[in-house]
Amino acid sequence: MSEIKIEPAFFHKEDLQKKYAKEIFKEKYKFSTTSCYQNFELDISKESWSKEQFVVLCEKEVVGYLSASINRETDSISQLFIVDFTDRSEEFAQAMSLFFHSFLLRFKKITFSVVVGNSTEKFYDKLVDFPEFNGRIVGVFKNDVKLSDGKLYDQKWYEFSKEKI
Repeated sequence: MSEIKIEPAFFHKEDLQKKYAKEIFKEKYKFSTTSCYQNFELDISKESWSKEQFVVLCEKEVVGYLSASINRETDSISQLFIVDFTDRSEEFAQAMSLFFHSFLLRFKKITFSVVVGNSTEKFYDKLVDFPEFNGRIVGVFKNDVKLSDGKLYDQKWYEFSKEKI
């Protein structure tokens, strides 16, 4: 297994934008957002007050993107946006675990959703069972999002906390 690193997206903006624009319209990424619309470009922020954005690097190559919105008043994270540009699921799972650990060390809570059918749904369901993440599935909203294929999909919500839920 190759070494995985997570670094601020701002320092890899050009490489990230090229990779994202090239990949995001492929069928395998249709579940990556909760909208039927995609942008060719990511909005990479110059600050980290309200959003943190990272790239996942493997041997200095951008292989993924991780971002999260921050609510400083409630000391919480929401609206995760995670894209794996590879098929190296084991390595990307390692990066995701680092990502979650990092946030739960600094914030009280993480809430986010996934479109049911997304391949990462199973990974998130497993994270719920890890005691250190204090996670739970909050619920599933039926026919809640329309994706690029024009179909409606269910949306599953998760919550992870520093404290026992």
